[in-house]
Amino acid sequence: MAQKNFLWPDVSTETSAHAACKQAAYFAFFIAGITTLFAILSAAEVEFLQALGIDLWSLIDAALIGGLGFGVLKHSRVAAVLLLIVYAAERIFGMILAVEAGARPTSGLILTIFALAAFIGGVRGSFALARMRQESAPTNF
Repeated sequence: MAQKNFLWPDVSTETSAHAACKQAAYFAFFIAGITTLFAILSAAEVEFLQALGIDLWSLIDAALIGGLGFGVLKHSRVAAVLLLIVYAAERIFGMILAVEAGARPTSGLILTIFALAAFIGGVRGSFALARMRQESAPTNF
């Protein structure tokens, strides 16, 4: 049995491609939950989070990430690609705000790397599943 690789999951079978999508979706749910928690704490006047630009508007970001995670769980290629793009853009924006607030831009870098790896795996898994389903579908002449 091949060893599992979190950073570059195998997507050669339906089971492994589904697992890659599931991993990406669960990571999206985790990030949406953390973002929701931080938004609520920011509303409770936690100054550090407010300085990072986290406010109640971050709940929209959390809902978007969570919704896209649900789409990835259902093997949507569009949701997988959008999740990767939205998260990457959000992290770049967050790093810019962190620098402006005087924080290190590398804070949360490990989580970001793992999240991006999971989301790339979700893209790979959703495209692999679509390809496998297309290859197994009967052709009509």
